[in-house]
Amino acid sequence: MMKQQKLLTGFLATACFGAALGVLAKLGDVAEPYNQIGCLFYAFGRVSSGLLFWAFLCASLSLFARSGLHASLLTLSLLTPMLMTYYTVSRLYVGYYSSGIARFWMWMLLPAAVGAWILRAYRHVRGMRILAGIAGGFAFLLDSRLVGGYIRAELAEMVLLAGLFALLYSAGKVSRKKPRRAVQFRCRQQTEM
Repeated sequence: MMKQQKLLTGFLATACFGAALGVLAKLGDVAEPYNQIGCLFYAFGRVSSGLLFWAFLCASLSLFARSGLHASLLTLSLLTPMLMTYYTVSRLYVGYYSSGIARFWMWMLLPAAVGAWILRAYRHVRGMRILAGIAGGFAFLLDSRLVGGYIRAELAEMVLLAGLFALLYSAGKVSRKKPRRAVQFRCRQQTEM
């Protein structure tokens, strides 16, 4: 019972975090960069509206999840409330809402969940980590067109890309010791004699 409560608490915390990030992303995207705090908030809005920010969050969730299903559900519990609050704030605060764009991003939740499952399953395979790094590089190039010319957002994007590479590099570190196998081997020797 405690295990299910812990899992449910983790999913709810992830959903609340995603909802808060969705609100902050939209409000930061429409902020006016006239003072120091406004500039930072605007830079956060620009960066968080891009693909690399969400790829970094989903990759970190999937690499440290318990299983592939857990990684997929965590990704869905992060992205679904984020999209809902992003478009709700867009409709209420900005007055703009496009159902076609919202429907497109809702359909993109499925490949994100499958990608989280695959990244979790093959996190120790070097080729998969290299492919994820290349995808992060493409997301950086796509986002650089969105951020274009805003130096604080460009620096934040570079830090996110470096963080994604560090996550992917650290996921490949596997313990070389297998004490369980040694114990099984000794038990087999004792029973055969």
